[in-house]
Amino acid sequence: MFGKILKEFRQKRGITQDQLAKELNINYTLIGKWENETRKPSFLDVKKIEDFLDISDGFLLDFALKDRLDDLGDDFIIDIKKKDTTEHLIKKSDEALAYIKQIFPETYTLVKNNSHLSETDIIKIANELKRK
Repeated sequence: MFGKILKEFRQKRGITQDQLAKELNINYTLIGKWENETRKPSFLDVKKIEDFLDISDGFLLDFALKDRLDDLGDDFIIDIKKKDTTEHLIKKSDEALAYIKQIFPETYTLVKNNSHLSETDIIKIANELKRK
């Protein structure tokens, strides 16, 4: 969903993929991959896109986060339940936020300030980040 929304906003603003890529200091082919949803942007890149395209803070981020959560899917929750507790999976949202803040400070600010994320969503994000 993020890719379609990005493309729509970019085109309505009359911005080419090349122009957006230059603004973000990345290769233009990456913009196409985001728009075709074969790759996912970093949350920091999403924030830069919002600023450059003059989109309300958090609007595109909501779509990017939802895409990431959809990628995790129900299998991720089942997988967490099957895991041995020695892997120290995060089970509480306050622990999840503390972990994200410690390891990924830029992501922490975006996650903490996103009112559309449930506690379960935050725990999913933290555990997925921990697995990588």
